[in-house]
Amino acid sequence: MVVSDIMTRDVISVDITATVADVVALMHDNDFRHVPVLSDGELVGMISDRDLRGYTMPVLDLNSGEVKRRNLQVPVTDVMNTDTMSLGPEAPLSEIIEMMLEQKVGAVPVLDDHSDKLLGIVSYVDVLIAARDVL
Repeated sequence: MVVSDIMTRDVISVDITATVADVVALMHDNDFRHVPVLSDGELVGMISDRDLRGYTMPVLDLNSGEVKRRNLQVPVTDVMNTDTMSLGPEAPLSEIIEMMLEQKVGAVPVLDDHSDKLLGIVSYVDVLIAARDVL
């Protein structure tokens, strides 16, 4: 089995012009935890719920219960992880599992072997579904 067999092909992503508020809303509305960040269709970073947790917690004023909205208008590029690992579509499934375990990530983008164009994404849920289906 290879990565392209289990990847999600219709990836919801954001452009580098998105704000933290845009990503928070997107994650909430779609119930996922990892979002690729693109510039002209090419992957430039990833942002996860883990990245946002460390950033969004200080935007809540616990004394007044209000959200400091200006902090949510920060560009996603200020919060995203630019040290993003990726794999090609023909990589063996074992390689993506090893990458997720070693790097402690929950999703890995799949890029075209000849460009940085995003083809899909594999999350730990995709891996578990594939494992369930062969057991």
